[in-house]
Amino acid sequence: MLISVPKRLFKRAVARNDIKRKIRESLRLLQFQTFCVQGVDMCIIYIDKKPPGESGINEKIKDVLEKIRRIVEISSHSATDCVD
Repeated sequence: MLISVPKRLFKRAVARNDIKRKIRESLRLLQFQTFCVQGVDMCIIYIDKKPPGESGINEKIKDVLEKIRRIVEISSHSATDCVD
């Protein structure tokens, strides 16, 4: 898992590290470890110009993980259809 916060948007390392910490905590609360699939690498790039709030980042990450989960399910179903 790669989490990136651009220096161009947040000049101070303290602000960048705080955003990364909030993202990691959100992933932990959403039990991201159970979501991981072996062989899949993920990168989260924070591109908003404002620092996130706790509830805002939780909702955004939850939505993104749900979208990824649906894409993985669709691709795994279509892959098993081709094999059968």
